Order: sequence, then C-alpha cells, then structure tokens
Amino acid sequence: MGIYKKLAEIRYKVARASNFDKYNRSDEFKKPFVQRVLKRIFETKHFAANGEEVNPVHETDLNIKAEYVLQNLALSAVEDGEFGNLISFEIIDGETGGAASVFLEDKHITVQIEDGVTDFDTIIAALQGSSNISSLIEVALDGLGTDAATVADTVFLTGGL
Repeated sequence: MGIYKKLAEIRYKVARASNFDKYNRSDEFKKPFVQRVLKRIFETKHFAANGEEVNPVHETDLNIKAEYVLQNLALSAVEDGEFGNLISFEIIDGETGGAASVFLEDKHITVQIEDGVTDFDTIIAALQGSSNISSLIEVALDGLGTDAATVADTVFLTGGL
C-alpha cells in the first residue's frame, strides 16, 4: 500500500507543479505506458494476502490542506482537501494607531491595517480573535511578529487536495 501512496503523491506534485504545462506537453508524460500505469494505480482493485480488497490511495485520500505564506503569516485551511483552495485573503490599509480589523465575507478574509505600522502579532491576535475566521484558517508566524505588515493584494490558499 505504501508504494501506491507514494505514486499518488508524485502524481499530485506533477499535477500541481508550477510548470504543469511543461509536464503535460512533454513526450515523456504522454507516453502510453506512463498513462496506463497512472490509470491502473488509481482505478485497479487490489487485494491483500488475506483476500480483502485494498484500494490504492486516491487523491482524496491524501488529506492535504491548502496553505499560503503571505509576508510573515503562514496561513493554512482548517479542513483538508480542495475546500481550502477557495479561501482568499487580503491586507488593506485603513486603520490607525497600529490596529488591525478583520472581516469575513463568504470565504474571503480581509485584514485592515495601518500600512507599514501594524505588526504581525496584532494581525494574528485579530485573526485568532474571530471565531468565524478561525473556523476557516489557522494562522502562525513565518518570521518576526514585531515586523510591520504592508498592504497585499488578494491571494488564494493553494495546494489543498
């Protein structure tokens, strides 16, 4: 069973690679043998020595959370799977005194800060202080909490499977 999970992870990485078009167009990836192997891995029924059916790992079995690192914020979806890929996040200007406010509309999270003044510790406290946002994402520092945040365009969490 371990080999199937490893092959599924490799297939996932190839599909998610930023140069997917290169892989998709390459002669190596289009070879009938490679296509047949991938198809058999994900569609064939397998049996253990005791006769019980063992299914190979499918993409939905990988339980990978969507995530994104934005400035000093490491964001990850609470739920495994593709759901997290629909979560968007932006940082806008508009607060004063180094404060941070957070807003949630559907799956879009907006953090309002004082550009260049509000620090990441303040932003994390605001995000974690919202139960609605905390039910969608987990947030951690990916740098110093005392660094000042700047305005950032909308990004989507990625990689959820």
